[in-house]
Amino acid sequence: MNYTGYLGRKYRLEGKTEADKVVVDMMVEAVESLRSKYVELIYVNKFIRNGKDGLLTGELTVGDLAIWDLLDTLMRILKDEITAEYPELVAFHAKVAEVPGIKEYLASPLRMASPNAVPLG
Repeated sequence: MNYTGYLGRKYRLEGKTEADKVVVDMMVEAVESLRSKYVELIYVNKFIRNGKDGLLTGELTVGDLAIWDLLDTLMRILKDEITAEYPELVAFHAKVAEVPGIKEYLASPLRMASPNAVPLG
């Protein structure tokens, strides 16, 4: 159990009913999952910086696309923060966005106007 579980029990902040407790636990776990992904993003920045020709291996891979997809969502929500803190990731994002096929998709009406179809960014 993490510190949030301890504090929740100690200060009776874990919810009153069992159903409430389940929802609270799910939300805490979701936040912790996001926090760990943020830490991973910092390490991804290191891999990109040490990669080849701006990509992980020197040529486009599914790993590059997975990183780009997450980064694209984050940049649409937190562009100023990402741009200020991770210039290598911003350059990586721009490079992948110029790949033929991806570039056309991004300019097309098929691309959702906002990340995850919600108005966050």
